[in-house]
Amino acid sequence: MIKSLLALAILTMGLVTGACGSTSAAADPPVALGQGDDGRTISVARGTVIELTLQNSFGPPGSSLTWDAVSSDAAVLTRSAVRLDPASSAGPMLQGTQRYIADFRAAASGSARIVATGTRRCEAMNPAFCHGTTMSVTVTVTG
Repeated sequence: MIKSLLALAILTMGLVTGACGSTSAAADPPVALGQGDDGRTISVARGTVIELTLQNSFGPPGSSLTWDAVSSDAAVLTRSAVRLDPASSAGPMLQGTQRYIADFRAAASGSARIVATGTRRCEAMNPAFCHGTTMSVTVTVTG
């Protein structure tokens, strides 16, 4: 009888402990994209996060390349965050590199493009030789 009660108590505790555990699944890691993905088309499920990482660069004073990325259709693909690594200090960065990271969330079924524009500043150069750059990735959202 005592063994039966003990077994029942252990079983009950196991069920209660299991029921108190987390029921949500771990979030999927973001889909990572970079400048090498220019021109690609990818398919993702609704709810997926896409992380675009590009390299800002700062050369001699007056020369730089900085990125900004947007969605062609925010109803399908919403830009949810932008961050810089390392984060900007109080003033502009004078020399070095910095990662520009833009997160997009697949919000609804459809197709949209992530379009990134790299703005180049070249104060000491002839403007005819100082061109910006662009890159884009087409994203098809399903589900």
